[in-house]
Amino acid sequence: MHRNMPPFGLATSIALPLLLIASSSCDRANETHPNGSPKQTDGEALNLETAGSESSDVIADTSFTRIPRGVKEPPNESTSTSVELQELRQEVTALKGMVRQFREDNKLLRGRQKILRGAQTTAMFTTEKDIARLRGSQQTLLSGRQEFVNLKGKFHAVEGRQSQLVKTMQATQKDIVNLKGSHGSLVAIQKELVDFKNRLQVLDGRQSRLADDITGVRSDMTTAHRCLWDQLGYKSSAWSHGVEKSHGQIRTVTFRKKQADTALRVLFSANIRAYASTSTFWNVLIDGYPCTKPGDIRMFMRHSMVMTHLHIPSVLAGICETTGRGKIGKGAHTISIHVKGRRAYSGHDSLSFLEVREICLENQ
Repeated sequence: MHRNMPPFGLATSIALPLLLIASSSCDRANETHPNGSPKQTDGEALNLETAGSESSDVIADTSFTRIPRGVKEPPNESTSTSVELQELRQEVTALKGMVRQFREDNKLLRGRQKILRGAQTTAMFTTEKDIARLRGSQQTLLSGRQEFVNLKGKFHAVEGRQSQLVKTMQATQKDIVNLKGSHGSLVAIQKELVDFKNRLQVLDGRQSRLADDITGVRSDMTTAHRCLWDQLGYKSSAWSHGVEKSHGQIRTVTFRKKQADTALRVLFSANIRAYASTSTFWNVLIDGYPCTKPGDIRMFMRHSMVMTHLHIPSVLAGICETTGRGKIGKGAHTISIHVKGRRAYSGHDSLSFLEVREICLENQ
């Protein structure tokens, strides 16, 4: 087979004459009987389909129909036609086998061609890699040669420095001999330095204790200055008229506290009276709340005699840090005297006063 001949060309050239013979036989087989009915043949016309691909023509399968049962065979002319058709079938079958074998051979050749192309590409790639490695090795050799030249120059420079070091060592040995002579004086100086260091340590200890003492004195001075009377708040209120009230407030003072960590000392003085057979309470309230720390500031009077108006000069005093509202902080506060009883009288024919002072607890 010629190399430039398209695939399946031989099969196509053999199949064309056979197709012509099959078509003439089929025309004879399709003739009608004298009575007008078509003749019965042992097969229908041969159908051959060809499908085009990229590089080959494909011969399709051929199908025949058998003579139905109960139908008599045609005369001799039909018998001869059947023989021809049988021969055509055999030739077509042989052609199919040839085409199948040609396809297998063509597929095998294509596979071998791919393998050869892959081997050629691999060989070319391997050769290029070897060339690149050789070029790299050549460049490395050139670099190594240049480094050798540089090292040779450095070696000569090191030899020069070595000679200079020898001369320096000789001079140093002479200096060592001279220093050995002054070693005794250095030992004496070292002893003096040790004694001086010990004295410094003693002085450091004294200085540390002195610093602690100074810190304590400063703290005491700060506390004393903070707790001076002129540094804390003070306010008083006096009145000369009496107040008769069974329940409620009888006097109030607005006071401004200057510091947050101090307390209040409250003093109330008045000529008071409890009405016959009743119990009466006088309480100090701060911002409307009784004192909780260290405790409530109040006094109590009870008169058991009937229809007796006995007035007694009394003083109510106490210290307060915290109320039911919380710690008494820096700022304005309202201090008031409240009474609870029956016809309680406060300030009869005398001068009454309410005094509030801010104090430091550590000095009390």
